Amino acid sequence: MNTARWSVGAVPPPCGRELKDGSTGSTIAHRSSGTSRCAISPPMNDHDAAAGPPRRRSVQALGWLPRHLRIGHMAPLSIDPRPLNTDERAVLAHILSAEFSGSSQLRSQLDRTEVIAVWGPDSVSVDLQVREPCEHAALPEALVPVDAHVHDPSGAYVGEILVWTDLGATLTALEFAWVTHEMPMSLPTIVNGQLSWPA
Repeated sequence: MNTARWSVGAVPPPCGRELKDGSTGSTIAHRSSGTSRCAISPPMNDHDAAAGPPRRRSVQALGWLPRHLRIGHMAPLSIDPRPLNTDERAVLAHILSAEFSGSSQLRSQLDRTEVIAVWGPDSVSVDLQVREPCEHAALPEALVPVDAHVHDPSGAYVGEILVWTDLGATLTALEFAWVTHEMPMSLPTIVNGQLSWPA
């Protein structure tokens, strides 16, 4: 059973983002509300669905916070550092292609980004580390300000991809926050400029 996020520390994940102009499932710049995650039911009809995806955010472990916010929580599973795989690189590049303050600096870090931990057995959510020297971003918060909604082939909302940074400066985690009954075993693919799952 996936677990809902709760606010911890000075930089809680956002809740209640507003869907801006753009196609359903595309990456959309957003403004964080700065509140803890909400747990509400998914849209139940066409009218509700048109208003945007549900605000429930679910993850598979307590290791959901970026490293610098994980005080007193179970740590993810450390691994020998490895380069981004093809899917991780594609999803990160897609999200970071959105224009926001700091996006170009974060994009420039991709060639120097390594995966250093996974959030659980078979999890596709991972901790990242950027090798120095690199160009640092200056985001005002830890979460990259892009809505990267994920839909299945029928158009149903299944979750979103969240990209975390270390105090707004360097990439630190890639998270698939899912609302499906089963944990996703793969990252979404980019289909016609949108994130689609199952891949």
